[in-house]
Amino acid sequence: MSKIVSLVLAVAIMLSGDLYATEPYNCKLRPPIGNFDEIKEVLSLSIDREAKFALAFITDTVIKEYNRILKGGPEAARRRINRETKIKGDQTPATYYDVRIEQGFRTQVAQRFPEYGVLAEELKDLKEWTQFRPEMFTLDPIDGTKRFVEMDPHFGTLAGFYKNQEPQFGMGYWPLLNLDGSG
Repeated sequence: MSKIVSLVLAVAIMLSGDLYATEPYNCKLRPPIGNFDEIKEVLSLSIDREAKFALAFITDTVIKEYNRILKGGPEAARRRINRETKIKGDQTPATYYDVRIEQGFRTQVAQRFPEYGVLAEELKDLKEWTQFRPEMFTLDPIDGTKRFVEMDPHFGTLAGFYKNQEPQFGMGYWPLLNLDGSG
């Protein structure tokens, strides 16, 4: 299921043509330049509150979390991450940071949109969250967790929104590639 969510979001982002990248593999993080700034401008004019919420979560919460994780560079981050990584039943890794980002997202959704569902991959056992509702957010807190643990730069965070089983938007941020996008 999580691979399907990731694939749907990645395809939506790629098809939009809104990808922006500078300085690949640069570990020094900063708020994204390019599309997120442009998206914020457009959002202030015409896009739904759900897209504004997801964008704010990525730009305000996720980027700050990645800055904390990557403080001291990839090697220091790798040592911290490896101490806090667990292997799930399907033999894929899950880190403290996957859970922390997802919990933050779920908490913020519950506060702002209590009637909406959240489809995410780390906290599946939460009974109060029905996966499929007419309106629901999707989140892959760290898409490419294995790569994240290894500090291979091809990992990031994906978020999206569905209304009546139709995708409304998807967005992602890949910190070590300094890449962000939406669709």
